[in-house]
Amino acid sequence: MDRKGSVKHVWTFDPDLWADLERVQAPLLSTIYPVGLHLFENGDLLVSYQGENTFPYAIGMARFDKDSNLIWKKEGFYHHWFSVAVDGRIYSPSLSLEQSPWRIGTTRFDLICHQGLFNSDEIAILDPNGTVMERISILKALIDSGLPGLFRGYDEDSGFHQCDPTHLNDVRLVDAALAADHPLLKEGDMLVSLRQLNMVGILDGGTRRFKWISTGTTIRQHSPRLNGSAILVLDNRGGVHLNGDTQILAIELASGLSQLLYPLPGGKGINKPGTETAGHLDIHPNGHRLLLALTHQGLVQEIDLSSGTILWEFIHGDKNKEGPLLHPIYTAKYVFGVVFPFNVR
Repeated sequence: MDRKGSVKHVWTFDPDLWADLERVQAPLLSTIYPVGLHLFENGDLLVSYQGENTFPYAIGMARFDKDSNLIWKKEGFYHHWFSVAVDGRIYSPSLSLEQSPWRIGTTRFDLICHQGLFNSDEIAILDPNGTVMERISILKALIDSGLPGLFRGYDEDSGFHQCDPTHLNDVRLVDAALAADHPLLKEGDMLVSLRQLNMVGILDGGTRRFKWISTGTTIRQHSPRLNGSAILVLDNRGGVHLNGDTQILAIELASGLSQLLYPLPGGKGINKPGTETAGHLDIHPNGHRLLLALTHQGLVQEIDLSSGTILWEFIHGDKNKEGPLLHPIYTAKYVFGVVFPFNVR
């Protein structure tokens, strides 16, 4: 759509797209919905899917052409937000189901999920046709990086989510342009967000170990984005409670210190309630503004990063007597280089 809300192109998908699931348990009352999106210049759309009331919640990925025809789909426990490399490879959050108890490195402690199986997060690297090339275990990467202390709370009274111990919700591939912005970075590194650990980190593309982490600065964060010498993060629950809890922070790579970008004190911004889960950031190529999607508010805002002001906003909802019926927005992205014809509506 354009900035006036006029819809330029629509993709649709058959609600029975995932009716033939073989690995995911999806009872009649379950719902499967799209989350992450990547638009190719020719109009192809790559989409990740998750499920509500399914086991596990991770479903898979599908690619459609500009006319909404299905090109391929893969049921591979893919989920959340992914990256696509210049050569077409896909870097996606995925998971495997591991048996509890699971020993934490060489310590005497275990992760114990009383359901028996727990979600073990992975980064799946797929070729352009969706075939798996490699899987990188997040638990192994954390242990190999000497970080067993991140797994706090080893008993059922701790309140720690041991059946979903890391909850990987984003993988950002560091390309050549991003790597040139800071000496810490190199092409092929991966920026990830681990919600349950309140952690964002950079996984070395060669060693598969974490070379940089920030933990405890944010609460249940999503959508880390490299912007020059800092990482911008949607901090879902770490903001001022009276203003809705949600904020956008910039975490400096060099110092690890954070700066509040939005909402600034005294300015317009997020009102109660903020976003408990999900949410998405997309930085404009000029680095001075971004799109913010507050998922469960059905709200997209474009924000000037230098002033923290809202340039415009879009609410996705239907009118009724009680007020707007809001529809979730999981992803909002800038669109450039479009070479396919629009089906204007």
